[in-house]
Amino acid sequence: GPMTGLELSLKCKSAHPALKVLLVSGTAGQEIPPQFSVTVDKFMQKPYEPGDLPSTVRPVLGADAV
Repeated sequence: GPMTGLELSLKCKSAHPALKVLLVSGTAGQEIPPQFSVTVDKFMQKPYEPGDLPSTVRPVLGADAV
């Protein structure tokens, strides 16, 4: 079947450990299964306000983010 976002993040992180992952979902909750918790740097629940995106993304990217 199709790959889930969590499976994709796991594969991407194993190939590029420094990669940052922001999971945005309308179906998954913050209760991400423990085997995946290390792969997601931040979670946003849909629907979200577009104005909330910069303040959510900046801490994930670090101090150099504009």
